[in-house]
Amino acid sequence: MPASGPEDAWDNRCREEGFALAPAASCSGRQTTDALHVRKPFSFQGFRMWYLYGFAMLAGLANAIQPGPNSTLAKASSQPFFAGLVVVVVSGAALLVTGLVSGCLSVPSYEQATQIPWWAWCGGILGTVLTLSQLFIAPKLGAAPCLGTLVTVGVLASIVLDHYGWVGFEVHHATIGRVLGGVLMVAGVALVALF
Repeated sequence: MPASGPEDAWDNRCREEGFALAPAASCSGRQTTDALHVRKPFSFQGFRMWYLYGFAMLAGLANAIQPGPNSTLAKASSQPFFAGLVVVVVSGAALLVTGLVSGCLSVPSYEQATQIPWWAWCGGILGTVLTLSQLFIAPKLGAAPCLGTLVTVGVLASIVLDHYGWVGFEVHHATIGRVLGGVLMVAGVALVALF
């Protein structure tokens, strides 16, 4: 049923996001969702943002730890490329299990697959570069300088990608604040490498 007013539009949005509306009785005896209208923007939206940032922080922690076991496997086996293949297989298996358990794993249809840009299928090649850097570069540079360099170059590249809207990103212009943040990250990496 189409929304007939702001309240109906809000209720429909809540239902689409999986919320069960809990009606509260008004003074006139009619049921209303005003309580939810007041609470929802301050609770759910904030919780969702903290959840996303928390997951990003967990990924950053994993990115800092991962070169250690990967390089140890490469040294112990004396076969860095074998270690890289193990990393890829274990990562793929973990993704498969997570997708099956969560019920979110699905395969795109042929029509959907043909509409995907060719370069979108090549992201794994860039992942290979990252894995090789962990196997060969991280043990020589150390965890902090290597990760700092990866993150800083990633931030600088992301500013350019956002500015021009390349490779699927939405346009987000490079403001003075963003550029200044990138410069400060370069200075931070330099300090970590020097000391």
